[in-house]
Amino acid sequence: MENVNDVCRRFWNRQQRTCRLPRWSELPDIELYMDQVITYMNKFTPVFTRDGENGLTPSMINNYVKLNIIPPPVKKKYSRVHLSRLIMICAMKPVLSIQLIGAMIEYMLKSRSEEELLDFFAEQYEHTYIKITDILRSSVEEITDNDANISRILALTVMQAAAVSCGSKILAENALAEMQHLNVLIAPSSEAAREKKEKEAKKREKEKDRELAVK
Repeated sequence: MENVNDVCRRFWNRQQRTCRLPRWSELPDIELYMDQVITYMNKFTPVFTRDGENGLTPSMINNYVKLNIIPPPVKKKYSRVHLSRLIMICAMKPVLSIQLIGAMIEYMLKSRSEEELLDFFAEQYEHTYIKITDILRSSVEEITDNDANISRILALTVMQAAAVSCGSKILAENALAEMQHLNVLIAPSSEAAREKKEKEAKKREKEKDRELAVK
């Protein structure tokens, strides 16, 4: 039977290995169909979801397209741009609404290219995750020094991690609220998104009518 120190060491080491996100140059350089996108994205399920939770689904991707969070596929194929945005969406979804995530991505793209944004996001995600994990590990180990009860140690880890998560969510929401107050970030309302969707649908219908007229 493993001793407490070995169990804790394995637990913390596993956390650090699950936070890796791909860089732009590591994304597939060929366009993918929907099922291939799902297969690729589910490689990162351990980063984005808990055990037993479903990862990304086709209906989610279709919804992101409808909300203009990601561009429509070209001939049913998805490019690096789609994969890059899906990675950022999946990472931020537990904290922010999809509309705010879309607004944040568009805001960041004002000063960075798609490639630069993914690399920046992945680096910041990993750096922050590892730093917080190290802080939590040190805090838990200090409080539970010489405690041989693994259940108590894990329970304390849960409480501290939950507190950090809650505090980070509040901080993110407050920062977003301040950005909106300063009019530097405008999240589309559901009504605006609906109107935009209707306009695009009408535009596609007109283009289809023109194609039929030519034939």
